[in-house]
Amino acid sequence: MSVIIDSSRPMKDGRCAVKLRISQKGRYSDIPFDFSIFPDEFDGRLPKDAVYRRIAEDRMAEFRVRLLGLGSKVELMSAVQIRDWLTERRSSGNMLLPDAIRTYALRCRADKTKESYIYTRDKVIQFIGSEALRFEDADYKWLMAFDRFMQRAGIGTNSRSIVFRCLRAVFNDAIDNDLTDAYPFRKFKIKNEHKVKEHLSVEQFRILRDEDFGHDNDARDFFLLSFYAVGINPIDLYGLDGLPGGRIRYIRRKTSRFYDIGVQPEFADICARFKGTDHLLNFADKYHNYDTFINFYRKKLRRVGQSICVPDITFYWARYSWATLAYEVGVSRDSISQALGHAFSGPAVTSAYIDYDYKKVDEANRRVLDYVKQ
Repeated sequence: MSVIIDSSRPMKDGRCAVKLRISQKGRYSDIPFDFSIFPDEFDGRLPKDAVYRRIAEDRMAEFRVRLLGLGSKVELMSAVQIRDWLTERRSSGNMLLPDAIRTYALRCRADKTKESYIYTRDKVIQFIGSEALRFEDADYKWLMAFDRFMQRAGIGTNSRSIVFRCLRAVFNDAIDNDLTDAYPFRKFKIKNEHKVKEHLSVEQFRILRDEDFGHDNDARDFFLLSFYAVGINPIDLYGLDGLPGGRIRYIRRKTSRFYDIGVQPEFADICARFKGTDHLLNFADKYHNYDTFINFYRKKLRRVGQSICVPDITFYWARYSWATLAYEVGVSRDSISQALGHAFSGPAVTSAYIDYDYKKVDEANRRVLDYVKQ
């Protein structure tokens, strides 16, 4: 049993199907995965992407355990018979909940979202001790017991909320696709713990901007770049390729929403110091892997925060700080919502007819930057 990439029939965009190959008596039969990748994203044994790699490893481990249960019978089966036996329970009418969670995860665009669904699947399997869970068995009582299990494991309210929201989305999707009629969330209420958004006061921001932090100045400057660009997320800032027309144009990885923000002089000044070759900033040139970069720079920013008595600071504080200071300086809630990429506070139908004016976002940003400059 091995994982292969079928490069003989690439798709229009160049991606190729990834398959689990069953070899028996000199013949083979393939079981396709629910995802495809580019050839250079395969290391010869498994996909390089951590999520896809985990899915492939889990599927192989699961099938090997099931084949062990057949004992010597497996020697009498052909590759095609083994394939059919392994995939029989995965037909749409018999899809199990853990399988459905994994399938749903593969359709998610954002890596973090995929990881949330894979994490949910792992917790479900830990709770039941196997992958054999039907939709119908995950009823209200099961959800309550699952919640108590996660509580005992020390998983906080908000983390449990994410798990249950993932499960609810999978149930809704399964109902839409006629995989089940079960829906245990009619009575089950997902709990949320209100979390105060962390942000810098204007005084703290000025100290952060003006102090000399030695070797950690670059982490501070990366934070400032995010702030000056209306709280652009770190992964989106890291991945910028240029500034077309003197504007920061990008599609946010987390929400797939388009942003168009004018470049302010403060942003341009820092960009000039960190000019990249293949990307806008040299952070992406030095660290070709975003996870490696952000893990290192989080530590640097934490040291910066400790030196100004804000030990819990993260790069996301730039977004929260911009929104808070914008409100302080009198920017309207609708303008703040538009700048952050949220829907207008009015009715959804009304919002659908509004053509966003990015000049208002630029004006709001300029007011915030002038405020912190004083």
